[in-house]
This record gives sequence, structure tokens and C-alpha cells, in this order.
Amino acid sequence: MQRDWSTRVYDRSGNLVQILALENGIRREYTALDSMPSHAVRIFIAAEDKDFFSHHGVDPLAVMRAAYQNITSRKRISGASTITMQLARLIIPAQKRTLRAKICEAWNALRIERLLSKPQILELYLNSIPFGFQTEGITSAARTFFALPLAELTAEQLCCLAVIPRYPVGYNPLNNPELCAEKAAELYTAVFLHEKQPLTVETAAQVHTQLLHAARTAQRFRYPFNMPHYIEYLVSHYKAGDFVPSAAEQNISTAPALPPEWHITADSSLSAYTQQLLQTQLKKNAQARLRNGAVLVIENATGNILGWVGSNAYFDTESNGQINGVTALNQSGSSTKPFLYALALEQGWKPSDIVPDISMRFGKANAYIPQNFNNRFNGPVRFRVALASSLNIPAVYLLDTLGLEAYIQKLEQLRFQDIRQRGMEAGLSLALGSVPVSLYELVRAFSVFPRGGIMIPLRSFQNGGTADGFTEPERVYSEDTARLICSILSDSAARAKGFGFAATFKTPFPALFKTGTANQYQSLVALAASSAYTVGVWMGNFSGSTVIGKTGSSAPAAIARDVLLRLHRQSGDSMGTPAHHFAEPEYWYREPICALSGMPAGTACPTTVLEYLPSAVVHRTRSLNTVCCTWHNVEQGKVYTNYPEEYRRWFSHSSRHGSIIATPQTLRVISPADGGHFISNPNNRNGRIPLEVTGGKEDSLSVYYDNDSPFGIRRPFSASLPLEKGVHQLRVQCGTETLQLSFTVEAAE
Repeated sequence: MQRDWSTRVYDRSGNLVQILALENGIRREYTALDSMPSHAVRIFIAAEDKDFFSHHGVDPLAVMRAAYQNITSRKRISGASTITMQLARLIIPAQKRTLRAKICEAWNALRIERLLSKPQILELYLNSIPFGFQTEGITSAARTFFALPLAELTAEQLCCLAVIPRYPVGYNPLNNPELCAEKAAELYTAVFLHEKQPLTVETAAQVHTQLLHAARTAQRFRYPFNMPHYIEYLVSHYKAGDFVPSAAEQNISTAPALPPEWHITADSSLSAYTQQLLQTQLKKNAQARLRNGAVLVIENATGNILGWVGSNAYFDTESNGQINGVTALNQSGSSTKPFLYALALEQGWKPSDIVPDISMRFGKANAYIPQNFNNRFNGPVRFRVALASSLNIPAVYLLDTLGLEAYIQKLEQLRFQDIRQRGMEAGLSLALGSVPVSLYELVRAFSVFPRGGIMIPLRSFQNGGTADGFTEPERVYSEDTARLICSILSDSAARAKGFGFAATFKTPFPALFKTGTANQYQSLVALAASSAYTVGVWMGNFSGSTVIGKTGSSAPAAIARDVLLRLHRQSGDSMGTPAHHFAEPEYWYREPICALSGMPAGTACPTTVLEYLPSAVVHRTRSLNTVCCTWHNVEQGKVYTNYPEEYRRWFSHSSRHGSIIATPQTLRVISPADGGHFISNPNNRNGRIPLEVTGGKEDSLSVYYDNDSPFGIRRPFSASLPLEKGVHQLRVQCGTETLQLSFTVEAAE
């Protein structure tokens, strides 16, 4: 006979997290009969059916005795129900207490006796007996009425407990300790004194005093309600059969009913501390209309979930506190950039390579023109700096170079759900985290870097149960790629261009940090990791309202940092392990490079830094003994800087030292874009379309615009074209190279 039981949830330290309520809020905990105190079993048998082991489900003598008592008193005094009959009534409740119902109850009791042994019947009964107060079973009753485990109750307290089912409203010790003690004294006397000594007045008074004291020790138990969002997540996935592999005692794969006990990997005290951090940051930023957040903490080596905070407060209805922020979908902003940069490293990019951070237009008809968060352009930026400082334009440039399909495949490998369709729709904005993902997915994916490129499932149960859909470790990036990302994201100097030397990212041990903002500051994300732990924090509003003022991601980053600090302050106990330095890449060597060009440093380079270079590049440079940086040269004792031509517009927009050097490159029209659309304003008849061309092997360029006469320009190839409604044809010719394109000008509505 299968029954649903209230699951007792314990954290990794054995602390009680929750006792799950069944329908209508009932708690019904299961305890095996051989784990129940023998005197507890004895007391309840005496209270309900002292001849339980001598009848076959129905006690004829008790029936006749009850009939006689009821007839002679002309009222119902005794029901003559055995324990088996009471169990039958619990399994198949009667609509009304009639003679017919009593006969059916007796018949079902006989059937139960044929199917189950006496110990099995007794175990089911003791775990199911109703006590009122939304409590069933003696284990839950011990907790509800005395706030103690069943094994810790005294014989007197057990007698008080045993009389409650007869009349829960009147006999419970919480409301009526005197009446409870009076009835319990009768039971105590029958069980413990009847055969040992005669019941004198003095003995009866002493027993009553003992039972009254026991009744007055009753106290209503406050059932814990810790980590509610996490427990809801476990229950829903467990019932859906998502957890694999299953432990034999939990039988996850075959039984939808929850097991009597769960021992989870999370630490309830860590989750409580983390929620306090979240609430503190929300109060600090209350003026910014920042109302909610979520935090997920995992252990890198095992994938064990250590902390889970789903919202500011579960019962905060005004801020939708019951929404689970760990699994809710929100735009991630720049926090996903490490996955793109790691893909670039896999495709042959180096941390020393230069990525353009200049005004760029991507696409044709639906042009995409990304901006940096500070609306500034930094010109040539090293790969390392672009990622650590979270610059937007270099990220979009990388995605455009690597290809959207390749990046989506990598995100699918990182187990981001439903990323393909939404990623294709987002296009190049996917580089900036425009597609909603969950904090759960972000943390799981980010943890591959301190783990050397290996993804493992996140685990919830101490026996290893996971709902991630895979059980075996999977390599997502090469070990050296992961180590390079660790080096970049823990580099405070490389982060300075975008964030300065903010104290938010400072820890006494090596740690990775990546933050992101999205949806006009509607979604703030911070990811942080040490060698041992990974932390993810989301802050925002479930309602979708934006944050007032640009608080940035410093608030979630501060939470992530403080969680790491707490974890590593506990080194040596059950929660913590010492933080270690991240491993060095195996096939890369740190060599001096030019801080501007990223090339192996030469004697003319004014500033050099150490950077990882592939072993092949290092061996080639050393063997040839060459100076590789071509951006700097010395003339008459002065150092001159020569920027590639693609940085001409950026160079000309501010007072800079150096010059632009035209190196032979493929002819390219920067503006207007092929297939582009422009809008003409009828109030601005002098509007012009900028013409910008780079590359080419000659210093002169011929421009053919529609049917107008061609005109020539010299390097730098910059001019303008009339903004006239219609479809226009443009052809440019530089020496033997020719490019042809078309674009459209439409009237403003």
C-alpha cells in the first residue's frame, strides 16, 4: 500500500531545512517500525487496540462490549474499532458513520490482514494516525506538539500524545494540558502500573502530577521553511523524473512519490548568509528601484550546489518574491562574453592579438552598430584587455569574424537551453548577451574555466542525483583555453581600462570576475569563481521595470565577492577548501610584447607587458632573433607610432601621438554598407552620406556614383555623397581593385 509521506530535507551538515507538507498542509512523516521506540509502540497499542496481536482485524469481543455499552447508555460510548479497522478507514474514508460503513470497514480490515503482516499494519497505522492540527503519524505528532524527535519523548509525553487522536480539539496538550494529563494518566496507569503495583490514592496523584508536567512541556513546533525556491525546484524536477542517476533508497526513476528523507548538498547557513547579503545590497540601492535578486553557489570539483537564493524574500508579494530567480530567464549582458572569447582562442586567436574598438557597422539592410557602455572608443585593444574590461565592440567584431553558427554550437555544448532559435534571431547582439538565459545555466557554464574546460552536471543530492540531463563530464574547451580565460578574468591590470581598480573585485586569493548589464540596466549579473567555488548573482526586477540610475553590476559583484570570502575563510571545515592559484597554460609561454600592438616587443616599443604566446610563436621569434613589432620605430632618437589604416577615423577624432600608415590591404568600403538603408529628412536638404574606404594598393581612388561623373580622392579615402531618395549604385576603383555596391535612401515618415 503506497502512501505519500512528508519528506524531511536535511542539508549537508544534517540541519533540518524543511519538512514538506502534503495536500492541505498536512505533515505525515514516515518512520520504520523497527526505528520507533518500543515503549512508544506499546503505549499506542494499549491506547487503541490492546488485543491487536490476537485478532484477525476485527475483535468480536470488543464489538459485543461496545454494542452493550452503547445500548445501555443510549449513546455512542465505544466504536470497537481495531487498529486494522482504523487503518482501513484511513485508506478508504467513509462519507458517513453508518452501520453499512462500519460493516465495509470491518470487511476491508479482514482484507488488509490477509495482505499484510501485523508489523506492516502497525507501521502503516502509526505513521498515518491523525492528530488534528494538520498532523498525521506519531513522528510528526511528536514534532508538532512537543517540538522533539519521536525518540526523545518520555513515556509521560508519549501517553499525552496517544490520547490526542480520541479527541484532538479537547485532548491536545497545547490548548488543554489539564484534560490531556487526566486522560493520559489513565493510559499511563494501565500500561506501566497495572501489573506492577496496586493503584493507591498517593500513586494516582503522583502519576497525575507527572502527566500534568509532561502536558505542560508541550510547545507548538515552528516548521522550518529554509531555501524555499530550491526545494520547490527539487520537488518539481523529482516528480517529473528528471533526476538521474537515482539512489536505491530514493528510487527516483520509478516512483513519483517523494522519499521520506532527502540529504542535499546545499548548506542552509550559507544560503541564509547569502540572502542577507542580497537584502543588504537591495536596501543600499533602494533609491535605484532595485527590488530583487538571486544567487547560486556551487563547488567546482563536484558540481554540488552549495547555496541557492531565489529572491529577496519568498513572501514578498509586492516584488514577486515567489518567482525563482535562479531558473528565471533574463538577459545576461556581458557575462557571457568569456564563452565567445574562449571560442576565439580555440580558433587560433591569442591574448596578445589586437581587436578593433572603433565605430563599426555590421550587417547590411538591418545594420547593427554596437556601442561601449561608456560610449567611448579605445582604438586598437589587446584581446586580453577587451575581455577583462568587457568592451562591446570587440566582442561583436569577434562574433562577426567567428560566425554566429559556430558560437551557437558552442553555447549548445555549454547546455544553454533553446539557444539556437533565439540566438539566430538575436544575430550579432548575441555577443552582448541579448538572449535570455538562466542564472543556473550561467553558473554551470562559467565553472568550466576553473575546472580546466570540463563541464560537469550540477548535483543536488549527497548521493549524486542531478537533473541536468547528463551525468558524465564533458570537455567543452581545451585545458589551455580554460587556463588562459582564468588568467584574463583574474587580471586586475587588464580590467582597469573598463572598471579601474575597483575594490569590488579584490580578494586575497586568485578569483575570476565577469559582470554584465542588460535591458537598460533591467538585469545586472555577476559571475565569480575561485579554484574551488563558482558564484552567480542576478539583480533586477521580476516585473521588468528598469533600474533608475546606472548602478552597474557592482552590487551583484560585491555579493559574489563576499560569498567567496566567506567560503575561503572556512578553510579546513566541512564547507571550505583553501584557494589555489590557477594553473599555467601548458603550451604557452609568457613573453614581453608591445602593450599597444600586441606583437613581440622590440627595442622601439615604449611600453611592454608579459603575455602568453603559443610555443610555436615563441620558438620562431627566438630562433630568428627578429623584432616583430611594426607599430613603433625610432627616427633621430624619437619613437614614432604608426597605426594601421583601419584606425584612421578613430585617430582623427582626437589629438593623438603618431600617424596612420597605409599598409597594403584588401580594398574595403566602410560606409555606406552594401544593401544599407538611409532615411532622408525633408527639412534637411543638405544631408550627406559619409563615404569611407580603406585598403587598396594605390594612394588614389576613383568614385562612380549612379550616373554622375566620376571623381577622385586621395588617401585617406574619405568623402560624402548626396542624400537623395531612391536606390543608388556605387563603384570604387583603386588601381586594379574594384568594388561595387548599392544602397537605398527612403523618405522619413
